[in-house]
Amino acid sequence: MIRPVSDESKLAHVDSLKWEELKSDFRKEVTSFVKDVKKKLRPKVVNGKFLNASMVLSLALEYTEAINSKDTPTVLTAIDRVVQAETAKIADDMYDQFCEQVNE
Repeated sequence: MIRPVSDESKLAHVDSLKWEELKSDFRKEVTSFVKDVKKKLRPKVVNGKFLNASMVLSLALEYTEAINSKDTPTVLTAIDRVVQAETAKIADDMYDQFCEQVNE
């Protein structure tokens, strides 16, 4: 992959640069890479339930905690807890939005 910038001092802080400040060839490669990833990326499904990124992370943490405590990870229980947590988060967000609209 092409270096994002030629200037070594800028390379150390590349994450703070604007997209337009990066080399055009680098931007093309990144755009092509993202396009390929999006084309090949499939939704994660466990027990027929679609998972978003935070749910996948929560599930990974559940498994990690179970393995570290020498327990056997249980897919059904873990996914149910993840779905319940996500549902509670959505309900909280919806309640907050409702309260904001009522107070307007």
